[in-house]
Order: sequence, then structure tokens, then C-alpha cells
Amino acid sequence: MIHTQIMGIRSYRNIKLGIQAFKQKARKWCMVGIACWMSACSVDIPSDVIQPEEMENLLYDYHLMQAFSSELSSTDKYKRKLYEEYIFRKHRVTEEEFDSSLVWYMRNTKELNEIYDRLNERLTKEKAHWTALTNPNEREHEVTPGGDTVNIWREYGLYRLDDTEWSNKLTFQIPSDSNFHVRDSFVWNLTLSPIGKLQNHATMGMSLLFKNDSTIGFSQELTQSGKHSLSITTDSTYQIKDIIGFLYVHHRDSVHTCDSLNKPSHTPLLISEISLMRYHRKDSLNLSAKKDSISPIDTDTIIK
Repeated sequence: MIHTQIMGIRSYRNIKLGIQAFKQKARKWCMVGIACWMSACSVDIPSDVIQPEEMENLLYDYHLMQAFSSELSSTDKYKRKLYEEYIFRKHRVTEEEFDSSLVWYMRNTKELNEIYDRLNERLTKEKAHWTALTNPNEREHEVTPGGDTVNIWREYGLYRLDDTEWSNKLTFQIPSDSNFHVRDSFVWNLTLSPIGKLQNHATMGMSLLFKNDSTIGFSQELTQSGKHSLSITTDSTYQIKDIIGFLYVHHRDSVHTCDSLNKPSHTPLLISEISLMRYHRKDSLNLSAKKDSISPIDTDTIIK
């Protein structure tokens, strides 16, 4: 499954409220449809109506967009329309087709309720996932594998990102556990593959947060497709608290305008073959070295 990261956990409350309001309107407008549902009559879905599976996916994105838009500042409210247009382009339907299909579903509430039952199930699962991603305390029971050299990546293995504001970031936060050692080293590996001609660049960053609240980090620009690695190590004697990282996609000119959002020429990027390797260091500590330092495990941190 391909994933995009577009919003935080607090938006799910807005999604639930939006779905509840939407369903309440449907109940008020569709007494005839409800009577039909209660009599268990079957309805054939016309060919010009968006079919249930696609309608479910469209409504899922539509409600995500509504929740995301509700958090926009007053100066950014104009972006709501741009987000709507993006959703329709993604699903290859027009706003008119969406509206006319929605009218049909509101008159046939059995099908609409089945769609929203599935949507609620999906949102419940997604909420649990986002809670785990955004609240490290929820993940303390997830112990990483033991061993001197292990892959501790816990997130998805494939992402599709572009330089639009709602799908241009991959982020992660992994809390430490009993299998983390002082002075562990880490290497984040991934493969960047553009869909079409490469028009976007990306910035890859990773940091270590220690239990004394000190932090060290490292980042690099990714300007070519292929395999990339980012490594970080430290001589700090403090215990590691969290590993945090991000991949931010931006256009070559790094300039976003209203027109560029409305008529994007974005090249999607597939991020795959992701791993985060943890290495237990066996060398002795050089006490003359600085307490907190960053040094690459491999001097060639970008593999072209």
C-alpha cells in the first residue's frame, strides 16, 4: 500500500464531526430512501453514478480535506478550494459528477450508510496508527529487535510524495527501548524514484534526542534519483530518548504560489526500500573527543 502523510491526529476529531453532520443532513433529506432501506428493497446503481468502492475512497479523501482545511488560518482559507480540486483530479471525476452521485446516494441511504460504516472503520484504524506515530508513549511496548546490527524501521515501506502542501512530508519518531545502547550509530536508507522527469528535490534529515534534552542532527539535499543514506553517530554518554526524522519534498525553484497550487506540474516521488539500521558500537570511547559530536559512518552519505 502506498501512503502519504498529510495531517496530524487532532484532525480526526474534525473528521468525525464532519461525518456526523453529513449523515444527519442525509437523514433529514432522505426519508423516502430510509423507508426503502427499512423495507429491504435492493437498488441498482446507475452507470453514471460513482460506484460504491470509488465513492468510499473519494469521500475518505474529501473528509480528510475538510478536516485539514478547518485548521487553516484565515489568510489561507482560499486553499480549501484548491484542495477540493486536487481531490477531484486525484479521483478523475468532476465536481458535477461528485455532486450528482451524492444526490443519488442521499436518496438511497442503505448504500450511503454502508459506505460510512466502512469509512468509520478505516478512520478508527488510521487514528490508532497516527496516535502511535505522534505519541511515543503509546509505542513504548513496541520493543525493537535486539542484536548488534538490526533494522528498526517501524513505518510503511512505500510512500508517494509530491511538492503540494498536503502530501510533501514523511516524518517519523521512534522512542528508545531496552535494546538501545549508549553511543549507538544509525543509518537511514531509502530509494528515491520519480514518476516521470525529476522536477522535485528533497531534504532528508535525522536527529537524536537524548534524555537530558540535548539534540544532535544531520540533513542533506537529495537532487538525484536512486539510493540515498543518512548516517549519524555520537560519542555522547547520555541515553538516547528518541530518533526523529523527516523527508521534505520541494520544487526545484522552492517557490509556491496560488497559481502553482491550482495548476501543479508536480512530479510525484516514490520513496521505497526504506530501512533504519541501528549499530551497537564496540570501539572504546575516546575521552578526549567532544561529548556530543556528529560523524558519518560512511563518508559517502549519498549513494548515486
